[in-house]
Amino acid sequence: MTLSSIAHLSGEIRFDDLMGVRAYSPMSAYTQSKGANLMFALELDRRLLASGKKAVSIACHRGYTNTNLQSTGPTGFFNLLYKITNPIFAQSGPEGALPTVLAAAGTEAKRGGYYGPQKMGEIRGAVGDAKVAVYVLNEETAKRLWDESERLVGHNWAQSLATLPTLINAQCIFVIRSSLPIVRILMKYTDGLKSTSPSAVGCATQQLKLLLMGKLS
Repeated sequence: MTLSSIAHLSGEIRFDDLMGVRAYSPMSAYTQSKGANLMFALELDRRLLASGKKAVSIACHRGYTNTNLQSTGPTGFFNLLYKITNPIFAQSGPEGALPTVLAAAGTEAKRGGYYGPQKMGEIRGAVGDAKVAVYVLNEETAKRLWDESERLVGHNWAQSLATLPTLINAQCIFVIRSSLPIVRILMKYTDGLKSTSPSAVGCATQQLKLLLMGKLS
């Protein structure tokens, strides 16, 4: 599961200065990174499918959620602006986490999917299919970004395929174990949630509950 953002819609992949060495701005770097996140998730799913692996790749975004991202990141005007808009427009933390729960454990989530809130320009509301920027859907650009990423980190995807099932299982167990406090909060929240998409939230929450009730210590 990969977490992107609605901010990717205003981003672009700048291959001539991918790491922002020649020109850097926090917002440009953020929008590019979120576009790259989503492009990676879609390309990963295509590669998993082509390799015959059962693993799938799914992406999501949390909309506009009231977190310390707005209070500790932006400065000046935007810091003041978020203090005004967060209480009015932003979702709560548990609401913002629902797309992640759906993508990670929901039986309705489809491979290669991208999910997020559906109301007010995808900043809040029930979870559904989210909008993907046109540049993210360019498969040639995605392959180029993948190759460049492999070069930057010094890792070859093809060589890791043999150990992929073991690696994914270990990562999933780690993520679930480390996320148990958050999952317990989500369980309390979604038990009383009247969502317009109850089956999606219900399926995901039920699977997480099973994990908590003894499937995973």
